[in-house]
Amino acid sequence: MHTFTHLILIILTATALLTGVTSHPSPPIDPLNQHQQPVVPDLDSASEVHSTSLGIHYGNCYTIKDRHGSSLGSDGGVYSYYKFGSSPRTFQIWNTRAFPTHDIDETSPVPDGGKFYLWDPKGSAQTNGGSWVATNLGGYMYPGYGGYWYYVHFKGYEQGSSREGHAVKLGIARVEPPSPMANYKGLKVSGDYIWNQDNEDTIDVLFRRVSCDAYEEDDDDDYGM
Repeated sequence: MHTFTHLILIILTATALLTGVTSHPSPPIDPLNQHQQPVVPDLDSASEVHSTSLGIHYGNCYTIKDRHGSSLGSDGGVYSYYKFGSSPRTFQIWNTRAFPTHDIDETSPVPDGGKFYLWDPKGSAQTNGGSWVATNLGGYMYPGYGGYWYYVHFKGYEQGSSREGHAVKLGIARVEPPSPMANYKGLKVSGDYIWNQDNEDTIDVLFRRVSCDAYEEDDDDDYGM
């Protein structure tokens, strides 16, 4: 009797274990990493691992150079059209045109593929002070003023860093207010001037960090006056 009871217990235990194994899904392969998101490859350079940042930070100031090492600045005219190699300017990077306070990630890094605005502390004779970089759609870019502006919301893609600065493929995410004309998200350099155009082309530039007081030390523009 004892042997028969013992045999029945063994059969019941084995049945319970088998039922438990077959009634539950398999555990994740690596439960410690179940909340991690897959890394999306950089389509611009699949053979190379990019950082998640452009190397530049919101709230910091930079000069911007072209591939030949010429700095972006004003052409010295009344509207201060932006041109490489003439009267270099210092630009400040912001994640909003609302001028956030110091406790709102003012100096957080700009992510690879991230968006930002450029503040020109000097502006032009038309702005009477600093202004946001703007465009007139399909033409020059300059410090926005009055009714002559479409503020530019830039985007950038990381191209590597060196002692010279942070290389960025610079493009336009959108113009604000939204353009009634299609597209106009392209950039090009022609005659050293930086232009907006009706496509989505980008330009290669280098951001070099400087003091935000540096613009006060720049050569003063006479704005043609």
